Amino acid sequence: MKLISTKNNKNTELADSASIFYIRASVTVEASWVVGICILIIGSLILTGYDVFADSWTFVKDVQAAEYDGIALFRRGEAIEGLIDALKGGH
Repeated sequence: MKLISTKNNKNTELADSASIFYIRASVTVEASWVVGICILIIGSLILTGYDVFADSWTFVKDVQAAEYDGIALFRRGEAIEGLIDALKGGH
């Protein structure tokens, strides 16, 4: 894109530098869009992580209120696994 007539070398250099500035400005505008979109994505990921954390914290409080017995469930699971292995003929 030549903005100035190219009758001598000084004008040619000026026109080339103007087109370089135009390209640089275009890249800068595109980069500002990309950075903005990346910030939105990172922010939404942080908010989603916080939401999952808050939901899990509420779930843990509700389960503790119902007297969750993790040891009994673990022992029951191990017993069922041992039974399945015995029926399959495993170790």
